[in-house]
Amino acid sequence: MSASTYAVSWMTARGAPCAGRLGLDRHGLTLNGASKGSPVTQEIGFDEIEDVRVDAGRLQVTRHDGRSLTIGSLDAPGALWELAERLARAAR
Repeated sequence: MSASTYAVSWMTARGAPCAGRLGLDRHGLTLNGASKGSPVTQEIGFDEIEDVRVDAGRLQVTRHDGRSLTIGSLDAPGALWELAERLARAAR
């Protein structure tokens, strides 16, 4: 898988809104951005992902341990569908 980035928004584990980018590489996804002026980084390996789906215009990523992450697109139309397809394929 080639490296790709997407402009996204998401919530931290504590519920604080973040904006930044989601990067894909051959190991997983990395979220880099900011929340309330503070830098935020979160990594999820493809082997941690149980389910990926688009629901109500948001990408839902569920991990094997039950934690989930909701991601919104700040990118071009269709970016969430492309991202969901790439994540689902890589997580298999």
